[in-house]
Parts: sequence; structure tokens; C-alpha cells
Amino acid sequence: MDEIRDEIYQKIDQLYGEAVHIQRVWMKQVAEREINRTYRENKKSESTNYEFRIELSECSFSLRWFRVQFFKSGNKTNRIRKAIAIPASGKYKATQFRYAEDWELQSILQMEDVLSNIRVKVKHLMKMHHLAIAVSNVDNNKLITIPIKERVELPPYSIKKFKEQLC
Repeated sequence: MDEIRDEIYQKIDQLYGEAVHIQRVWMKQVAEREINRTYRENKKSESTNYEFRIELSECSFSLRWFRVQFFKSGNKTNRIRKAIAIPASGKYKATQFRYAEDWELQSILQMEDVLSNIRVKVKHLMKMHHLAIAVSNVDNNKLITIPIKERVELPPYSIKKFKEQLC
């Protein structure tokens, strides 16, 4: 059973690497856009309204979008993130991003073409993982799980770091 578990983990970790690469490209694009802010005809400043996150959980990970809003409370600006539910199909739709700027929506939809496939694969690999655990329990030979945090390296970059590189 350990061999099956290790193969499942190898595939999940590979998909995690792909997701991290996509996240890095997105972060760089957002950083460039925020550094080069432009004003539109109506003089309203464009903004970045969505955030993409890779969230680690036990042996796997999830790929989620959040709506980001800022509001003032006295002299302090607060940031609120609201998660957008992952659709059962695994692919977010344009209608879920109604506050996105044009450039942002285009980027999100391009990313979703790849990310949705990763989500579906991870979902099925985790089903296989749960079945392997169930089989090992029947054999009274408990399968040892390895958390994803112990298997992958967390990326060292952020939008802020990309901005610092651009300045």
C-alpha cells in the first residue's frame, strides 16, 4: 500500500508544482499592473478585486479565488477577503467574478482553463488516497499518511516581493 500512496503523493505534488507556477505568473502580472496603475476615462482608478490562493490541507491542496475589498474605518484601511465557492465542476465561471476589471477577468479565465483540470485531478487522486486508507484499515495495516507540508517546498514569493523587484 505504501507504493500506491507514494505514487498518489507524487502526482499530487507534481500538480502542486504546476499550480505554484501558475500562481507565480499571476502574482507577477498583478504586481506589474499595480505598479503601472492607469486611470480610465471616468477617472476612477482600476483595482485588483480578486486574489488567487493555494491552500494546503493535510495531504492535499485546494485552489481558490477570493474577492478582495478595502474599506476605511477612521484612519485605518481594512482588507476583507471573501472566498468564492469552488463549483462542483471544478471550474469557476466568468459570472462568479462580476467585480473583476477586464484585464483581471481575462487573466482569471485563462488560468481557470488550466486550474480546473488540476482541481479535478487532485479531487480524484484524493479519492484514491481515501480508498487506499480504507483498504489498509481492512487489512489491519494502517497506512501512514504524509502531510503535503512535509513533501513540498512552499514558494518564497509574493505580490509584494514582485513589486519590490519592479521598483
